[in-house]
Amino acid sequence: MLIVDRRSEALDFERTVIIGVGGGAGRITDLLGQNWIGGPTVGLVDSDSAALAKCGATAKLQVGRQVTRGSGTGGDAQVGRQALQEDEELLQGLIEGRDLVILVVCLGGGLGTGAAPRIMERIRESGAVSLCFATLPFGFEGAHRAAMAKAGLRALHSLADAMIVMPNDRLVEKLGDKAGLPTAFQESDRLITGGVRTLCTMSASRGSVVLDFGDLRKLVQQSTGTCSFGYGEGMGPDRVAAALNDIQSCPLLLNDSVLADAQSITVGLMVGPDTTLVQTTEFMDAFSKSLNSRAHLAVGLATDPRWEDQFSVVVLAAESWGAGGADPYQEEFALDGAASAQLQSQPKRRKRKARSTQTKLRLDVTGKGRFKNVEPTVLDGEDIDIPTFVRRGIVIER
Repeated sequence: MLIVDRRSEALDFERTVIIGVGGGAGRITDLLGQNWIGGPTVGLVDSDSAALAKCGATAKLQVGRQVTRGSGTGGDAQVGRQALQEDEELLQGLIEGRDLVILVVCLGGGLGTGAAPRIMERIRESGAVSLCFATLPFGFEGAHRAAMAKAGLRALHSLADAMIVMPNDRLVEKLGDKAGLPTAFQESDRLITGGVRTLCTMSASRGSVVLDFGDLRKLVQQSTGTCSFGYGEGMGPDRVAAALNDIQSCPLLLNDSVLADAQSITVGLMVGPDTTLVQTTEFMDAFSKSLNSRAHLAVGLATDPRWEDQFSVVVLAAESWGAGGADPYQEEFALDGAASAQLQSQPKRRKRKARSTQTKLRLDVTGKGRFKNVEPTVLDGEDIDIPTFVRRGIVIER
């Protein structure tokens, strides 16, 4: 286990951007934009002009004015794709020159499902590390919305460097039967905003490098590219114990049962200057008891002066570690029918292939040069001055 403390008064968010796509992500970008003073650029891509006007994101991109006339997409992914295509070049200003781009999308809707894969493709083409937080709809939202979400997830999974998937149905167990819909969405938004902020702070802290872009790449390359995600936080004198209880009961980690089986676990801790090393060590000692003893574990600790009296932890857990691991979502998100057809229209991960500039070796005789006036050497009726492969019509393929 590696623990490195990166204490710094200054955080460099210049090369990091958070981009929300669609109405569901608007709630999250609104919270981040309004409550994170001095944080990275927070952008929202949406077709709904009214929703954009209300959002506290620091950068707002309205797409599809001609297609949607300033309203939503009506839950139609095809309209979502068309809306983005209309104004796709607007993305350049948000993405260009970034090292890390965090994409937030609530799958199942029209713009999020239809536009997010193409946005992720643009991020990939820019060379930035891409991290995608994607939520899946509640079961009561219907089979059609679920199928759209799964199709969007498969498309994003083939493009993103790292996928963090949050099935909203897992929140029901923690919130209980009496929790209303607003409470459920608030809890989902709390988990994502807290996780995004902690990961961004870890990446932006100057000094010793722990959870930087290379660590994200390594986590993805050695795992399946899909990570379970958990977030916990605590405030006040008992903040460490509260954060521990919060992460261990996180429904997205199935109340820590995911941790017991995970082969790779990355933990990011964000604390204030009033949190001691002893408190941090006590937290990790207690937290580690929930983990697979053979898991590949990396832990980073960042101190934010504005995080006084607070303690937060974000966990990324990969179910497999090492080449050849099976995709834990491959079976669960197998598609058929319309959803499969929709997926086929989404952009795929592209691999560069070497281009052949010559398919055949040019070995035909073009002339005899200085021997053009010399009598040929003929044997058994064949001019043996001509190479054998030419006489026999042999073509050498590359």
